[in-house]
Amino acid sequence: MKRRVVAGLSLLLLAGLVSPAEASSTASFGQGNLRVVYQTSKGTADVYWRGAKRIKDFTSEVQLGDRTISTKDYRNACRYRANEVTCQRYGLPTFKQKFTFDGPDHFFVQVELSSGTTLTTNKISPIVVDSPGGVDIGTNGDRRMLLVPVDNDAWVRYESKPINDVTPKQRSFEVTTVFDDTSRRGFVFGSIDHDTWKSGITAQGRRGKLDRLEVTAGLTDYQYDYGTADNKYQHHRDSLPHRPISGTTVTSPRMMVGYFDDWRTGMETFGRANAKVTGTRTWNKGTPFGYNSWGGLGSTVANPALMNETSDFIAQKLPEFKGETKPYVGIDSYWDAMLDPQWQFESPGTSWKKVEDYVAHVQANGQEPALYFQPFTNFWKEGIDNQIGGTALCDGCPNQTLRQMALKANGEPIMLNGGWALDPTNPGVLNRSRLALTKFRELGVRYVKMDFFTHGMLESDSWYDPAVHTGLQAFHKGMKKVVDWAGPDTFIDLAISPLFMGQYGNARRISCDVHGSMNNWHEEKPDLYQKSTENLLNSVTYGWWLDEVYEYNDGDHIQFGNYYYDKDNKALLFDGTNPAQPRIWPENYNRARVTSAVITGVYLISDDYSAKGDPELKRRAEKFLNNPRINAIAKIGRTFRPVEGDTGFKANNMYVSHNGNDTYLAVFNFDKSGPRKFQIDPERIGLQNRNTFTELWSGNTFSSRGRTEITVPSEDAVIFKINS
Repeated sequence: MKRRVVAGLSLLLLAGLVSPAEASSTASFGQGNLRVVYQTSKGTADVYWRGAKRIKDFTSEVQLGDRTISTKDYRNACRYRANEVTCQRYGLPTFKQKFTFDGPDHFFVQVELSSGTTLTTNKISPIVVDSPGGVDIGTNGDRRMLLVPVDNDAWVRYESKPINDVTPKQRSFEVTTVFDDTSRRGFVFGSIDHDTWKSGITAQGRRGKLDRLEVTAGLTDYQYDYGTADNKYQHHRDSLPHRPISGTTVTSPRMMVGYFDDWRTGMETFGRANAKVTGTRTWNKGTPFGYNSWGGLGSTVANPALMNETSDFIAQKLPEFKGETKPYVGIDSYWDAMLDPQWQFESPGTSWKKVEDYVAHVQANGQEPALYFQPFTNFWKEGIDNQIGGTALCDGCPNQTLRQMALKANGEPIMLNGGWALDPTNPGVLNRSRLALTKFRELGVRYVKMDFFTHGMLESDSWYDPAVHTGLQAFHKGMKKVVDWAGPDTFIDLAISPLFMGQYGNARRISCDVHGSMNNWHEEKPDLYQKSTENLLNSVTYGWWLDEVYEYNDGDHIQFGNYYYDKDNKALLFDGTNPAQPRIWPENYNRARVTSAVITGVYLISDDYSAKGDPELKRRAEKFLNNPRINAIAKIGRTFRPVEGDTGFKANNMYVSHNGNDTYLAVFNFDKSGPRKFQIDPERIGLQNRNTFTELWSGNTFSSRGRTEITVPSEDAVIFKINS
């Protein structure tokens, strides 16, 4: 190893990258395109990609009480050995930076602080750059930083922010990419360990570079200002700062540092790195096609006839709507309204006959049943002091109340977005999951949509299990048991949830709820309830790479009708008398919505297809869901890549996917004012100069050479299969 370092230094001297005076206190190490040049006398490092300096004066920091300790505090006291820098100085803890190279374009850095006495911290920053122009993409195009949301709740959006507008007021959670959309070159920074620490990134941009970058374990959205733009209605998830970690040794998560020719490849590489750490919950039965009751029926599923009639319609009228296996016909929230007595699934005396009959009916139709569960939240707002069945801590003990089981901030139960956050380590909370999920298995249910997991990850004053110290530790403690009860052969579809749960879910909803409008629409608050195709595609634009973490992304259920929900959560169609409130969305919206779903992953529908359902809704379903060319894309099950990343809070217009010898290109026109022309650059989408395009909705075919111009009608979409 010593000879390798000396040889590396010789090359750096010849290249003029370090001075002779610095050489004796400089270590050079790396792999592939990347080299780290570490000035051990200063406690700082520079990062080179293909010989060009891309990051300068990179350090690590740890917060201990009111004091911040940096590697720069150990001047002349740091030593390099075998991809590890150890800094030791009297009066300071031992500070280690561990580097791991995992490919030609990226490495991981982890901080370990140790002492003979107990250390306590809730903030470790393995990557800190505080130097003018310290992070330099090295290009002069459209340079940006991606701000990634903490989860997918409340229609939160990703933002691709011009780099000069980036300030420390903004936060990206768990990962970011700093990139040039013109050349596509860019960095990726982010955490690949999510067992203890939540992480975030802040930066300061100026003149096309970053003057400051901090990639920090312990940064959450506590007291975060979501701003006055498209995320202005966001609520804080965490009510407390990140809880501290204590010990004679404290360790950060591993943080990735990467530089790539294409930032999209970098994000996919980051996704795979995360999956490698935890493993992915795999599925070998093909992309799920199915029905989910929430959008079109809401709470009316308490009437079992509605689900039976829906099952009949799908079996009789949608013969092409199926993947490699049988379609799923699932009941969402309010499935427990079918019980007798209602809601009391934990009681041994409860009758499940209506649920059993539903399961038998869909199976007789050649379909599979699916159900729904919320392990770590309860939306009985006024029931905080009521006892909840199945939660007793011992034989003969009384059932616990929601207040007793709730996570607490400053002594008060935490309510997040209308639901009480429950302690994932509390045996009563877990027992309810056991009772429900083992019963689902007994019924033959092998698809479960699970929801509201951010609640289970919140920081709290304390937890039932005293060995737990952070929200993520608590979540993993409980979630491992939840998935065991669901069983390894159950498809688990995670709905509202943070980013990294790939070991627990086969799929994750990529955005919040999606209804049928093309652009944001709501009868009262369209900027709050952004239930649109465009909102979904914002998450696809900047979160498509999550299908490297999960087997599938889920683009939520498709609705052709325009529904509202009454005080009892019954889904009802608008009457259509107000032109601004259509009863059924126009066909161009329907086409765009189906297109957005098939380019995302899991393929679900949700309208009222019962006997009382609107006949026009059923006609639309037969028209749009029986197209074998479109359904073939859904069977592939991969999320399309964005062509561009320059859209701020909005969605990209074009998405591309390569599958064997075939290339697929989806193009969306969100413009309400009329048709729009798009220039298709074959090089930009990875094609040869000569190509044949087949539009899969219409079947129309044309050939082109070089750049191609296409026209997409107002608020509509087209999707091409392209052969070179």
